[in-house]
Amino acid sequence: MIAAIVGPFTEAVRATTQPCTFLLIVPTLAAVVAAGAHWQALVGAVLAALVGGWVLADNQILLDDAWLRVSGLIVIGALVLLVSRTARDAMPGAGRRLERPWMQAGIVGGLTLVATMWWRPCVGEQLGIILNGAQDGLAGELLPMAAYMLGAVVPVAIVVAARYAIEPPRHVSNAIGRVFTAVGVVVAGSLVAGQHDEVVVTLTRWTLE
Repeated sequence: MIAAIVGPFTEAVRATTQPCTFLLIVPTLAAVVAAGAHWQALVGAVLAALVGGWVLADNQILLDDAWLRVSGLIVIGALVLLVSRTARDAMPGAGRRLERPWMQAGIVGGLTLVATMWWRPCVGEQLGIILNGAQDGLAGELLPMAAYMLGAVVPVAIVVAARYAIEPPRHVSNAIGRVFTAVGVVVAGSLVAGQHDEVVVTLTRWTLE
């Protein structure tokens, strides 16, 4: 049982340094930081990553073609709402609710779930065992896949922990949030432009080189 948890977790942590995890880690980080890197945002990201991992293992839902473009537009809009008070103020009533940490955590969760569907992982030994086992029944792979996804979001947890440890001034936090949002918008924009396959192929090639 321990090996079924530790093995996938450690493999996922190692994989976070590989380019092929870019489409999972970067949009998730962008969402969490745009939401202020609060612990509630981290909770939203982690829960959504777990669900997204199970969806990936189940292999029944796959975003492609027009759905990738639509999801990119949704992500861009959601990131702007998270980072921009002006955008939130432009939504009477709803804008004030979007200031609440748990409401923002819900948005972060939605963005993270989308990121798991953009992601095309480079399959290592542990993830390969999980995905192969899921073909015979997902239930037996829920725990190993959850461990893998927890490992995959370790960089996000580190960023949130650093935010609480350093406690940067608000204007610095806001500037960092805008930078991460801009990166997330660029990534989502590439998908809106129909570049998902090209991005995945490039990231995989960089990983294997």
